[in-house]
Amino acid sequence: GAMDWLRELPQEERSALSNSLGYALIWANPEKGAAFLLEGATEEELPNRYSQVVSAWATRNPNAAGEWLNRQPQGPALDRAKSAFSSVAARRDPESAMEWAKTITEPNLRQGGMQLVYQQWVKKDAAAANASLEQSGLPPEQIESIKKAAANQPKASPTGFRVR
Repeated sequence: GAMDWLRELPQEERSALSNSLGYALIWANPEKGAAFLLEGATEEELPNRYSQVVSAWATRNPNAAGEWLNRQPQGPALDRAKSAFSSVAARRDPESAMEWAKTITEPNLRQGGMQLVYQQWVKKDAAAANASLEQSGLPPEQIESIKKAAANQPKASPTGFRVR
C-alpha cells in the first residue's frame, strides 16, 4: 500500500512527504497522525515532530494532547512540544500550563515558556501567577526578568491596535 511505498523512498523525500501527510492526518485523527509523524523519525527530527503534533492537536483538544504528551518517553526531545503545549494551554488553564512549562529541561526554553504563561496568567489572576512564579524554583533574577518582561508587554488599546 501507500505506507510501503512511502517507506521505500530515500530518507530526504520520505521525511518531507511524511511531514506533510502526518500534519494533514493530525487534523482528521490526531492519534494516528502523531504515530505516523513519529514513525521512522530520526533523532534530529523528533523534537520538531513532537512540537508539530502538539501544536496542531492542542488547539483542538488540549486535554487529549496533554495526555498524549504525558505518554511519550520523557526527555529533552519533548522540550519544544512542552513549550508549544504550555503556550496553547496558557489561554485556557494557566496553572496547568505553568506546570508544563516547568518540566522543560532546556533552561532558556523553560524560562521562555514560563514567561509566556506568566504573561497570559498575570492579566487574569496576578496573585496566583505571582505565587506560582515565586514557587517555581527559578533563581530570583530570572523571576524578576520574567516579571519585568510582562510589565513591559504592549497593552492592547480599545481599537485593537497595540500601544506602548
